[in-house]
Amino acid sequence: ETDNGLDDNGDGRIDEGRLVRTENGDSVILSRDLAENGIVFTQTGSTMRIQLTLEVLDDRRQPMQMIRETTIQVRN
Repeated sequence: ETDNGLDDNGDGRIDEGRLVRTENGDSVILSRDLAENGIVFTQTGSTMRIQLTLEVLDDRRQPMQMIRETTIQVRN
């Protein structure tokens, strides 16, 4: 969807997105249903925290969010 604060595709969610990995011109969808501003990277020292917020509609068509996060150690 276009990032405009509207439900452009009529699915009951506003500005949802996808997480896509692109390498050498090839793209793979890693996740659909990404909430607006639904991916956050935070680095503290050598620790990188990655947080994903997914949003789907429940049986009553109400938005329900799921948050998943992990940390990785950055080495160089």
